Amino acid sequence: MGDSESLSFEFSLPEQLLNRIGLNNMRSKKEEDRQTSLDFFRLNADNCTNSFNVHDSLSEAELAFGTEANALKYFEKYLELNPN
Repeated sequence: MGDSESLSFEFSLPEQLLNRIGLNNMRSKKEEDRQTSLDFFRLNADNCTNSFNVHDSLSEAELAFGTEANALKYFEKYLELNPN
């Protein structure tokens, strides 16, 4: 991923792109790819704090990796942003 600091300007990758990469990595047969999916989802949550979809995906990923406390935290954020 790009380092906005080294380029002397701020940027972030689009929400949908990061989410798609995270989902694709979760479905990968390679353990290394699956592990990096959390990094993409967490980066997306940092960049898109008001997106319920981002927090839903991150919650599902955390649950898949067995980190239930984190999954619950992100699912609660999802519900806060999308109460319907």
